[in-house]
Amino acid sequence: MSVFRKTTELLFGKKKKIRDIPPPDVPLQAYLDKAYKKAVDAGKLGAQPAGDSDKKLHVPISLFARANTGSSHHYAGIHDAEVHFSASLMKAAAMYSAFSLRAEAKELAAAGGFADENAFMNALSQEFNSADAVPAIQSAGVGLKPRYKDILKVTGFGGGALQVEFNPTFLAPLAVDHPLFEEYRTIHAEEVRLRHIKETEENPKTLAALNKVSHMYRMIVPSNNASAGECIRRLGYAYINVKLMKRGFYDPNSTPPKGIWLAADFVGGPRVEIDSVNDGKSAQATTSRQMARLFALIQSGELPGSAGMKELLKEAHGVDPAWISKFGLRLFDFEGVKVGVANLKPNNPPLGPNVHSEGLLLKWPVDAEERRKRNVNGEIAVCWQNLRASAFLDGAPGIAEMIEEAFSDFLAQIAV
Repeated sequence: MSVFRKTTELLFGKKKKIRDIPPPDVPLQAYLDKAYKKAVDAGKLGAQPAGDSDKKLHVPISLFARANTGSSHHYAGIHDAEVHFSASLMKAAAMYSAFSLRAEAKELAAAGGFADENAFMNALSQEFNSADAVPAIQSAGVGLKPRYKDILKVTGFGGGALQVEFNPTFLAPLAVDHPLFEEYRTIHAEEVRLRHIKETEENPKTLAALNKVSHMYRMIVPSNNASAGECIRRLGYAYINVKLMKRGFYDPNSTPPKGIWLAADFVGGPRVEIDSVNDGKSAQATTSRQMARLFALIQSGELPGSAGMKELLKEAHGVDPAWISKFGLRLFDFEGVKVGVANLKPNNPPLGPNVHSEGLLLKWPVDAEERRKRNVNGEIAVCWQNLRASAFLDGAPGIAEMIEEAFSDFLAQIAV
């Protein structure tokens, strides 16, 4: 088996046997290496000292390009195993965990035999063991069990098949949340126009409108921290951690442990931290490789609730657009995003510098010949991290250019 094939199978997980198209002669990694070096040499990513052991300025990036046929997906990454604090991008981990829980509940409901909701929720709670979480989360003693009734709504007891959906306060259908959020935005804009509040403020009138929108919509789309806290506390740190580990998004046995880590509620609640490269101990951190892999599996429909997660990420791009979309047209289209921005330590004035990150769902318009020759379907999942605010105006467009150059050169198989 080629190194290329083995790498993609490890990252995506083995699939049933399908005849694979041989990968192109020059892999995507070679083109990303070239484009990344070009951006660094031009100073677009800010200071990038050799080794970077002291400055901690690396800008990790990972790209997954989906294969058109078979399982030999294309992957490229730089500094992609470094764990970095990534702020609100980490809310995607809570979203994934919530949809996983709903899928488990649907599977249990299909078995039937439950007298009422209490019996069902009790049986569902028996399927999760908080002792499967890492010792640090167990020792913290908070968030060890999901609050099932605050997350799920089960109907149909007493006859027919059980129906499992999210509790509407946790997540309502998009057809409900979208108009409610638009109504809130209209009210907020009017309150700002009347100078009752500033752009970044709320008042009782705007909050009353906002509170009609479900928590997970608010967490992902406008990236509301209060709702993120509510979603994370309802799920619990232990459940989130176990779901991430079981799908291979977090490896507690690596040295140091790495992958997607979320054990904070964004509003000052208890924190369980791991080591990060850019921010010391962190409770909201990830490698670009595993976050891009999460987005890739959502994009390809391979995770429970992928369609619902894609809806939310697409909606988020319409409200809180991708950082790299703000600097002109691109060769690819944006199909979803979760952005992150917050300061590094210290958290008391003077605050540390802000760092930007994001997970992206992109679509490249490949033609039939490119699909056949390069074995791509045009779907690309990306994660990049740790771009300092001081480098943002050059760095965000620089990252967009890097993706464009790497993938277009890969399609053309130009000489490296």
